[in-house]
Amino acid sequence: KTPSASFRGLASTSNHRGRLHGRQGQQEAAAARVARRRHEFAVRQRRPHVAVRRRLELRRRQRFARFGVASSGAHETAAGTEPAAFGVCLTRPQDEGCDRVKIEALYDRLASAEDQAINPDGIMQLCKELEVPPEDPVMLALSWHLNAAVNSYFSRIEFVDGLAKLRVDTISKLKAQLPVFRQELTDITKFREIYKYAFLCSKEKDAKILDLEVATTLLQLLLVGNSYPFVESFRTFLREQQSYKSINLDQWVSFLEFNRTVRKDFAGYDETSAWPVLLDEYVEWAKEKQIKIA
Repeated sequence: KTPSASFRGLASTSNHRGRLHGRQGQQEAAAARVARRRHEFAVRQRRPHVAVRRRLELRRRQRFARFGVASSGAHETAAGTEPAAFGVCLTRPQDEGCDRVKIEALYDRLASAEDQAINPDGIMQLCKELEVPPEDPVMLALSWHLNAAVNSYFSRIEFVDGLAKLRVDTISKLKAQLPVFRQELTDITKFREIYKYAFLCSKEKDAKILDLEVATTLLQLLLVGNSYPFVESFRTFLREQQSYKSINLDQWVSFLEFNRTVRKDFAGYDETSAWPVLLDEYVEWAKEKQIKIA
């Protein structure tokens, strides 16, 4: 062979090997990309579960903290108690001194199969067994503890989980808890929460206002005693006026503070301050009628 032919043969062989190596490299690179994508997909699939576990654990601990119950499944760190990123315990915590089976049985006895909840009839029966009238504010305090979404109705989850957090599994234990609820009604900080809750659970779903008739009834039930001297005259004003058919949350909350800050002769009431117009009109009405606040 001539030198030029030999050179061409070597060059052809070299190019063939290069092509072989090139295809092999491309295949290896493609395999590496597939493996990397599979790994990234697996990581993405795991991450939401980790995030969900974190959120669930945080919410669970926050609920327990509200009732002064220590939660499990958390690791102590130098910065405080933080839920672990992995290995978080998602099982239902053990309710010390409380039998959830008994609570379930109590719920089944009081609940309506039609409503799939403890309805007003069930509440009446519960009040009878607790030996308290249905209109007793202590029942509203119980609803607040159970975090019931609708007044006079308890769902299974609300009733069972709520009593479990209170460590109550029998009527006798719930009856023993009533003095604690009554004490909370005299604590202004907790009473503010219960008072606000009364508005939220009594209004129609998705509504921002409370029917006036319902509002006046709740005011009579909740605001009793010398600490709330304006209740009766305010209820009379609401029945006589024609401008309002409902009351909003700001008006509802403001009336509680009105009773705690304004004197019986309305001294200290400033019309130019941030009171709702409803209360301005009430004060004007009371002065015109020369209402005497007892």
